[in-house]
Amino acid sequence: SVIGTTPHHGKYQVKCNMVNPKTGKSKNEYLGLYDTQEKAFEVYKYYKEKNIKQVADYFEKHIPENLYYALYNYEVEITD
Repeated sequence: SVIGTTPHHGKYQVKCNMVNPKTGKSKNEYLGLYDTQEKAFEVYKYYKEKNIKQVADYFEKHIPENLYYALYNYEVEITD
């Protein structure tokens, strides 16, 4: 199966574990049903990378610069 996607009645459901950088708490967010696994993965990838950037931005002043850039440039791959 592809990360972030689950077959669901002929479609693909997307859920993504999103971290609130202010509280450190995470929540499994439902992000919809899609006709293809590829489209479902694109949605997952977009939201997961956006959340990683939010976390990086929140902690930017408290982490080494190379870690900030590693987080900010991280890409979720369909093979993860």
